Amino acid sequence: MNPVSPNPQKKYLKMNPNVEICYRMEDGTPSDPFDYQKEFHEAILTHSRVLCGGGFGAGKTAMLIIEAFRQSWAYENNQGVLGRKDMPRLTATVISLFDEMCPENWIKARNKKENWVQFKNGSKIFFMGLDNSKEAKEKIKGRNLGWFGLDQQEEISEDVYWALTTRLRRKNSSRVAFGVMNRAGHDWNHRVWKKKDIKNPKNFYLVECQTEMNTHLTKDYMDGMDELPDRWKRKNLGRNWDNPIGLIFDNFNWEDHVMKGKHIKDIPSYYYRFRSIDHGFTNPTACLFFARSPDGVNYLYDMHYRTEFTLRENADAIKRKSYDFLQKGGVFKGNFGCRSLAKRQATDKRSYADIYSSEHGLHWSIVYTAVGAAIDTMTDLINQKKFIVFDTPALQPFFDELYNWHWKDLKPQQEIDTNMPEVPVDKDNHAMEAAYNYCSKLTNVNMPTDDESIFVNKRIKDMFGKKRQKEVSWLS
Repeated sequence: MNPVSPNPQKKYLKMNPNVEICYRMEDGTPSDPFDYQKEFHEAILTHSRVLCGGGFGAGKTAMLIIEAFRQSWAYENNQGVLGRKDMPRLTATVISLFDEMCPENWIKARNKKENWVQFKNGSKIFFMGLDNSKEAKEKIKGRNLGWFGLDQQEEISEDVYWALTTRLRRKNSSRVAFGVMNRAGHDWNHRVWKKKDIKNPKNFYLVECQTEMNTHLTKDYMDGMDELPDRWKRKNLGRNWDNPIGLIFDNFNWEDHVMKGKHIKDIPSYYYRFRSIDHGFTNPTACLFFARSPDGVNYLYDMHYRTEFTLRENADAIKRKSYDFLQKGGVFKGNFGCRSLAKRQATDKRSYADIYSSEHGLHWSIVYTAVGAAIDTMTDLINQKKFIVFDTPALQPFFDELYNWHWKDLKPQQEIDTNMPEVPVDKDNHAMEAAYNYCSKLTNVNMPTDDESIFVNKRIKDMFGKKRQKEVSWLS
């Protein structure tokens, strides 16, 4: 039996009548899909980009594999990808379940070294680890795909996702992308599928489910779920988008720490301004712009975030974002830089900080605070609701990093040692490094006061002084 009964008005996947694609119980008995599983498969008939967000144990990976079967058998000589961020987890989850669900008599050929399987109708499925490395992106290049499906899509970078969509060009195919994930806060998946902040939103469809919707789960299994630690439940049950999944800054939430409807021009003139940079080339350069209020609240209001920009291009972009403020006589009270700025070039032995300063007039103070201590300082500010982020498009990469930056996974024997310090993953954390470096330096900065203006031009001081009371009111 098929997992769905397609509506005749919709695009129809013509299945081989000799191939039975269906959900099954543990004993092999065919079973009907749950409503959310049926919704997922039917959505793929009418939408080109479909995502299911839900909790652990809801049967999401099975949905992914069933749809891979459907796409493979609907078109002869089709090609698709089943992927996850890293190959070991893909092998342990997706490939393992695929082997359980796929009848041996469907398979024509298999290459475990190159991680692909071919069905008797000529269709191929490639199993791929899809981290953000150059190697992963090289694997994607040159593919001529009819579909791809992603497990734990919250782990996949947005760049990799869009790179995969450019490979959906196979003529005899549906050319669809589908994925499953645990809801991971306001990350790029939330922006695209939940907020529909994307071009052609009609092509994107979101299915949501909860662990308890899987009625095949036993009572003792569900009782055991309730006994699990809160942090593990937030990570794996994912009952809503505002519950972070065990992140480094899991105390950050949208209601308390995000300011909507405000713009740079709304910031009072006497707030101190700061910049903090994490420099890169292959990795992004992230330069964050902060304003600090008299009561010690720190507002992240703008950001420059680009990959493969030269130092000159980064400097020009940072100066453009600073231009209006500086034209009014503004002065940045602090400019903080990551340790990599002290690295010297092989050619002329100057550091990146030297070049920023001598050639572009940007003087960075290198931050050497220990990462753990800097993270603790930022965590405290978030707890005190003194770290606020503007909800603007320029800061979306900040939210993407914030909702994906984790502590390193510990091996089972390490988890027993309660004295072992947690170590953050040193990857995809460039805006995070600029943020916690800024926070770590605040102890050396005095608070601005209502009667102090950071503007040095007296005429501009007087002009802004008349608006002082109005400027304070935007915080309330």
